[in-house]
Formats: sequence, structure tokens, C-alpha cells
Amino acid sequence: MRFSQELVDAFIDYSSNDTAALMNLSLISRSWAPRSRKHLFRRLELIPHQMGLQRPRRSGTVETIEHHIQRFIELCSHSESTIPNAGITYLNLTPSVISRSKDQGQRQNEAFVRLLKWLLTRPLDSAERGEITGKTCLTYAQKLFWNVQHLRLGGIRAAESMAELK
Repeated sequence: MRFSQELVDAFIDYSSNDTAALMNLSLISRSWAPRSRKHLFRRLELIPHQMGLQRPRRSGTVETIEHHIQRFIELCSHSESTIPNAGITYLNLTPSVISRSKDQGQRQNEAFVRLLKWLLTRPLDSAERGEITGKTCLTYAQKLFWNVQHLRLGGIRAAESMAELK
């Protein structure tokens, strides 16, 4: 049985606030995945809000802000990343982490600045994939977050950290 794409889109849009339903709908057919993904990934928050306390992972290691940022960079850098196709509209890059020590706060700032610097770099293989506009390639920020309408950026406490981004 085949449904028209308009009917499929209407059905998926109707389920836009039900995450479990959207995940199931995205598995029905290849043609259902993009619309479901649009609703599932319209909001991206890099760091969980409850990171003030470090939680043990299943493997026994501890999740830190540095771990989350490194994992995010790896996921976005992968050639098969679907983040650009999701069309993220809300992006929160605010760590929301309570530092227990000055050293921990400095490490968090350094990791966050590393993320922001990475977003300003250009993928090495952009030219090969035809992502050149004029004489410049798109940065990771332009490539990944082309549809962002709301950006929340914060969490850098030291003035010298912001100066590093210039």
C-alpha cells in the first residue's frame, strides 16, 4: 500500500510532539525518515542540563563536559552525519555546568572554546563534495546549522576565553 507524500507529511506533522511515535514513523520507510527527523531533531542541546553532578556511565567511566564535546565533534565530523539534513532550528550551546573547583571550571571553558573554534573551521573534504560557495568552503557551523532560528550561547566565564575566539 502506498500513501501520497502529502498524507504521510500530515500524519507525521500530527505526531510532531510524540517522540516515540516519530522514532517509529522514521523506521517505516525511507520516504518517512526526513520529515520525522525534522521534528525529532529540530532542537539540539549539546550538554545535558544535569551535568553539575558527574554521572557514572555504564562502562564505569565518568561523563564530563570534555567527553560530550569530543563526542559531538566526532559525530558531526563523520561523513555519514545526518545532522545537516535535520535542519535544526533551535541550538543551545550553553554548558549549564556548576564547577566545583577553579581547575574544573577552566577545563570546561577550554573544552567549550575548543568546540566554538571547531565550528569555525572548514571540513577538509568540502571541496570534494561540492560544498564550495564562491571561493570559500562552508564552516562546520554553516554546514551543520544552516536552519537555526534560535541560538543560545553561553557558559564561558573568563574574558580571556572569549578573546581566544577572535
